[in-house]
Amino acid sequence: MEACDRGSTAISDVLLQFGANVALKNTDDWTAVDFLRNAISVGMVEEEDISEAERLIRAMEDKLREGDLLY
Repeated sequence: MEACDRGSTAISDVLLQFGANVALKNTDDWTAVDFLRNAISVGMVEEEDISEAERLIRAMEDKLREGDLLY
């Protein structure tokens, strides 16, 4: 979640590759997907990394669907 909150696509990608749990939620009920979407919307993700961030969002949503965890 922290990497997504900071807009770090490289770290988020590595964490996903190593099986990070994308279903975890914080006390506000936010997942890593929520944080990454927010990071994009507030400009935390560099322009050249937006397509990678969007790919990561799709990958995390796919993982949530596979585990029937999509909210």
